[in-house]
Amino acid sequence: MGQDADGRACPADIAGALADVARWLDTAKGDQGWLSSLRFGVAGALAQTPETDLAEAGFRKILSDHPGHLWAWIGRIDLALARGDAPAAVAIGQDGLTHLPQDRLLRRKTAEALEQAEGPVAALALLQGGGNPEIGVDDLRYAISLHRAAQTVGLALPLCIQLLHQSPDDALALLARIEAHLTRGETADAAAPLVLLPPPTYADYLGSGWDMRLRSVPLDV
Repeated sequence: MGQDADGRACPADIAGALADVARWLDTAKGDQGWLSSLRFGVAGALAQTPETDLAEAGFRKILSDHPGHLWAWIGRIDLALARGDAPAAVAIGQDGLTHLPQDRLLRRKTAEALEQAEGPVAALALLQGGGNPEIGVDDLRYAISLHRAAQTVGLALPLCIQLLHQSPDDALALLARIEAHLTRGETADAAAPLVLLPPPTYADYLGSGWDMRLRSVPLDV
């Protein structure tokens, strides 16, 4: 195996060695735990090389044996997105959700692909779907951003309040809460969180046009 000037193995040689291991794994028999782990490790490494077809084949093999393998589904979604094929990534994610319907990470990754493929409204529907409309704390900021992009920020008010309970100085939640109150005609309620915005966000807010609707409200900022 060749080396670069620093004595490290050349990336092309590493990719070639991984490809050889992947081809051997394709014919390997058995369900030993180490074999599944090796398949995933090799597929994940190949995903970072030009040998993405072999990476895809590796993830597919893992899922044919273990359809509940979360990270193999994530790997396939990432490969599709890297190819610029968001619809394929959505299809993969939706297939994965039939096996892991309650997994929030897989739902989030699929929603991100769906946002690219069809827009924020479709992504929101998926993120809040699955028979469980509750959104995990980690996804609250993403959901709020989707509502802003979909111009439905008024519906994000409960999400803003929920996020502010977890992180009282979250700038996105504060800003979206102001916007939500404004879209609902609640100008006085919009003014209250405005004074809590950190300076950089407040400066951005003043240039956004939203502040025009608050100029008749006395503010101590």
